[in-house]
Amino acid sequence: LVMAGGRGQRFWPLSTEARPKQFLDLERSGRTLLQATVDRVIPLVGGIERVLIATGERYVGLVREQLPGLPEANLVIEPVGRDSGPAIALAALEIERRFGNVVMCVFASDHRVEDVVTFQGVLETAMDLAAREGGLVTIGITPDRPATAYGYLERGRAVQGGFRLARFVEKPTRQRAEQFLDEGAYLWNAGMFVWTVEAILSALDAYAPDIVRPLRTAVKDGTVSDVFGSLPKISIDYAVMEHAPHAFVVEGDFG
Repeated sequence: LVMAGGRGQRFWPLSTEARPKQFLDLERSGRTLLQATVDRVIPLVGGIERVLIATGERYVGLVREQLPGLPEANLVIEPVGRDSGPAIALAALEIERRFGNVVMCVFASDHRVEDVVTFQGVLETAMDLAAREGGLVTIGITPDRPATAYGYLERGRAVQGGFRLARFVEKPTRQRAEQFLDEGAYLWNAGMFVWTVEAILSALDAYAPDIVRPLRTAVKDGTVSDVFGSLPKISIDYAVMEHAPHAFVVEGDFG
């Protein structure tokens, strides 16, 4: 699942609400950020027919223009923006309906990745961990400076392929960020997630039933557009990840 519903408010004036940054070729590489993201993830899942794009109704035309090979059914259209929690829940229900209890990966559409081969190796490790443990896996980026613009992940005890996720930490002060860097047990929260469909839906049932239960009914009844706007506006981090006891982190150092 590639999340492509952002409105592009941070890179103005290059990025505008009419054409947010995920639809721009910011590196003059010939591929937009969205296209580069899909290029990176296709080898992990075996083809574009197993890539879903979550986006708002306003951007459906841009997605189709930039990803002409994407099947129509692989567009997860958010009638209104309700942050990542409801969008991921809707996509998980769609993936369950079509593919069963598979491993599901969630990516932002506006990341820049320098070392694609290492990135893919990290994700394969995370996919193995998610399938083996049945938990929720996130990717943590090795910090190279005391950044205050990112959330952090504290590593717990080691497991095969990664670590237990001890806790999420909100964006810190400069002093705390320097402390995190010195301690060496903290990673940047990349907003990349890996889990089985069963694991994320079970976690949503436990911690965000006000999101997933109405969506289950709406998906069956074909009333998603009627229900979606009434769902809580909340990120998947706040809705699920900060509460889930069975969570893991895989460290990534891929630029």
